[in-house]
Amino acid sequence: LAPSSTSREIGANPKLPWRARQAFVVIAREVERSLFALTGLVREDWERARAAYAEFALADKAGTGASSTL
Repeated sequence: LAPSSTSREIGANPKLPWRARQAFVVIAREVERSLFALTGLVREDWERARAAYAEFALADKAGTGASSTL
């Protein structure tokens, strides 16, 4: 990734694993809405971003989904 990459470019970059791109898109959407649209985030927004991160970061090594230890 280049330092100048936009969130849309990162989210569409085929060199990144699909699961990572999907998590990034969800998280970036909430951050951009907060920063650029000046829209306050609510608990559900945080939970949506956290769930996307968990699905990526806690996925089992077989690649079948999130860890059952959540």
